[in-house]
Amino acid sequence: MNRRQMLMIPGAAAAAAGAALAEVPRRPPTGVSRKRVSKYSKGSEIYKVPKTAAKSAKYISFLTALLGLTIGQQQQIASIFDSAMQAQSSVRTGMKTARQSLIAAIQNGDSAAVGQITSGLGLLTAQHLAAGASANMQLLQVLTAAQQAQLAQFQA
Repeated sequence: MNRRQMLMIPGAAAAAAGAALAEVPRRPPTGVSRKRVSKYSKGSEIYKVPKTAAKSAKYISFLTALLGLTIGQQQQIASIFDSAMQAQSSVRTGMKTARQSLIAAIQNGDSAAVGQITSGLGLLTAQHLAAGASANMQLLQVLTAAQQAQLAQFQA
């Protein structure tokens, strides 16, 4: 055995062992596309809420296919998302106004106003995130333990 062959054996053995120990890919349940699972499995989805009723219905249908939600669970989740959408909508209106005020303060060179407006904008952003996180926390409380485990598996 020559020197080159001796160097190649450990690499080939490691590659074979890696292939043998490779994790089996998770497969979504029947009726759920991999693309949709990929979209909703991002870490940011834990504090986001659909912005429109149509997107909410689409997300609830995805959760139903993924977790096998009952009609009661679907209705509870729909009402949770509706209230969160309303809360976030009012916060977004405040954020838009604050951004317009910030632009005016920057153009006027008012550094004190810039500081106040950015602080207020930070609070509005926190309220926006809190509304989404609270809605998703309520969603988890509606689910059974098995459904929560399955959802956590796809969000990981």
